[in-house]
Amino acid sequence: MTNSKFAFTIRVQIELLKTSEGGLSCAVGLIYRPLCVFPTDSREVVGMCQLELASPLAPGATAAALLGFDALVAERARELIARYPEFALEEGSQVIGSARVIDGSLYPHAN
Repeated sequence: MTNSKFAFTIRVQIELLKTSEGGLSCAVGLIYRPLCVFPTDSREVVGMCQLELASPLAPGATAAALLGFDALVAERARELIARYPEFALEEGSQVIGSARVIDGSLYPHAN
């Protein structure tokens, strides 16, 4: 990710739900903007992030990806990722899959 509006990027393993499990009916493209839902007591949702895949990902598939967070949510996203390295991915209110941090290093972007 080279877009400077992302304050940091992490490497995650993405697992999309199958369509029959309530997941999407079509593949996710190379760039996708899900909502990240962390399993706090109040189910905290963080948007303003971008998932970057090497190739489109079909429902039911798994792949490594980069997940970048906007500067406006970076501080809270860092806190949540440190506590909850596994979290859900949603599109609107529909759970489409999950993400698991596979590289705990945070990669800040140069400004």
